[in-house]
Amino acid sequence: MLAAFASSVCALAATPTYVGAAKCAGCHSAEYQEWTAGRHSKMIQPATEQSVKGDFLKGEVTLRGLQYGLREVKGVYYITESYLSGVEQEHKIDYTLGSRRIQHYLTTLPDGRIIVLPPSWDVTRKECFHNLEIVNPEQTNRVLVQVWNKSCYSCHVSQEEKKFDPDRGVYHTTWTDFGTTCERCHGPGSEHIAIYQSAGAQTSGSSAANRENGNETGIVLQTKLSPARNTMVCAQCHSLRDIVSEGYRAGADYNDYFLPILEYGQKIDPDPAYWQDGRPRRFSNDALGFWQSQCFLKGNATCLDCHNNVHNPETSRVGASPASASLNSTNASTSNAAARNAAASNATTSLKSSGDLNTLCVRCHAAIGQSIQAHTHHAAGSAGSTCVECHMPRTVISIKTTIRDHSISIPVPENTARYKIPNACTECHKNRDANWAVKQVDAWYPSSARREKIVERTKAFVDAGAGNRGSIPELLKVLDDPSGGPLMRANAEGHLSRFSDDARVRAALTKSLGDAEPLVRAIAAMRIEPGPNDLNEVVPALLRAMNDPVRSVRVGATLKLVNLGVKPGAQAAYQRALAEVAARFEISQDDPETDFEAGKFYYSTANSVKAMDAFQEASKLAPQMPVRYFVACVLAQEGKLDEARARFQAIPRSDPYYAETQTMLQRLGGK
Repeated sequence: MLAAFASSVCALAATPTYVGAAKCAGCHSAEYQEWTAGRHSKMIQPATEQSVKGDFLKGEVTLRGLQYGLREVKGVYYITESYLSGVEQEHKIDYTLGSRRIQHYLTTLPDGRIIVLPPSWDVTRKECFHNLEIVNPEQTNRVLVQVWNKSCYSCHVSQEEKKFDPDRGVYHTTWTDFGTTCERCHGPGSEHIAIYQSAGAQTSGSSAANRENGNETGIVLQTKLSPARNTMVCAQCHSLRDIVSEGYRAGADYNDYFLPILEYGQKIDPDPAYWQDGRPRRFSNDALGFWQSQCFLKGNATCLDCHNNVHNPETSRVGASPASASLNSTNASTSNAAARNAAASNATTSLKSSGDLNTLCVRCHAAIGQSIQAHTHHAAGSAGSTCVECHMPRTVISIKTTIRDHSISIPVPENTARYKIPNACTECHKNRDANWAVKQVDAWYPSSARREKIVERTKAFVDAGAGNRGSIPELLKVLDDPSGGPLMRANAEGHLSRFSDDARVRAALTKSLGDAEPLVRAIAAMRIEPGPNDLNEVVPALLRAMNDPVRSVRVGATLKLVNLGVKPGAQAAYQRALAEVAARFEISQDDPETDFEAGKFYYSTANSVKAMDAFQEASKLAPQMPVRYFVACVLAQEGKLDEARARFQAIPRSDPYYAETQTMLQRLGGK
């Protein structure tokens, strides 16, 4: 008895660990069955007769002029291709990716890369198509190929570890469970199990982290989290982001593990991730859209207010009467979330088949709900009087379809006329143009300050992207307006940083280093470029940011201090910060651009061994990477001056660092 009790106490005291979905099913069989019926469980599955949707009886298919063989033998599926190497080769399909509308087929290559094979299956249209029609693949020195355990790392499966070996150039990727499982949203389950296995199911042993989340049962419940932390659970996958640190667990601060990639920083692409107004254009970025919404910013709404059957998002609990659930969004508070949850608990139906799609919205917007027609200027019961058609139009481009915009904004046809950003009016009225829509909304909603604000903000983003300094005053205005939310403010910061030679910009970014919002602080730290006269003010602010409570801010500040050549006196804190930056680089050692930046970081911190390793790895992965100048610099740093001089002398005029090379040769006394 004592031994069992001691074992239980030890289990409660230990750091919670992941146990896998099968353990959860032992007690929560109903929830487990509901989850297995939904999309989250089926993101990645082993390729079996039950999971494969494609028609492999076709035998072969021609895509983009190349033939692909398809066959199935006793429940094992194969695709034959000559695309990868020019030589016909048959691959066993190891996994399927997707199940509802689109399904991809994955195979594991000898080097451990798990790649998406070219033939994909359109479940809706029941036809094959080439997967390059919908992805932005990695460029290799041979072919365009999507490497799943590189490009899609950290989603689709649970507790994934990439395990890339840079020395051998191979992957040993592992994960605990297929799909997005219980513990992705509830956190590690070991403590929860230990609590309920102990005598009397005592809950006092719950960890500090779980108690902080308002939960004494050793497991995280989203409904007990703040609106921000609640939505962060979904955002770990449903956001376009850079991974700052591995190990995110439900209930933690997103900003400690991820940094959103915003409109200002997106790569130039014919298929961009964002519209020019800063709203998401491409799919899998719903959280960053929702975080822009006034429903979230003012109303404390969360993803679960609509998708409140989280075990199967296809079905959600709606059906509460508007009268019993009326809430004023302008006075929303945390208590409103509880009221909304209670009001929404009456029925379980599909959002898609709900008899009243406005029910969810009028729980807060009760006054509008009393007279829908007066607000919409469309007939009651028509699509035009459905909240989502005007405020969540299908303007986000997904896989062979469009999905709803989660920024829950208002129609702004002016931006359609100027920048071809779609709006709800002309998405529905296909036979009308944007100018017609402008006249309509002007007549219905004259002097709309909110619409005018969006128009001016969009113009500032577009002008800044084109290098127009006239955008600076409006960008400063956006940055200084907390009501716009941290995403829009941070996007304004990113655009402002294009004009770092402007004193107004430098002053604004310096001020932002102390902002209340972590994202605003992080972007300021990364993007500020102080002039010589600013250093006395900026460096102390960056040193404070290096000790910020949020990791993404610390990493950004540390990188900037290194770039500025500042070596803080507080060595212990500085070394901790350097270690965090190094850990961030190690996540993406299979990416040549990251290796290149890591090499420069290590060189700047006089870690010549790691710098050389990083530059050589970048060159190995992408031979065109311009590392020769930096390799020579590292050799000089190590005191190998003759070898460094020879390397510098071999750099051709075509190299982007040729001018810097000549400067180094002069310092070394060579030509």
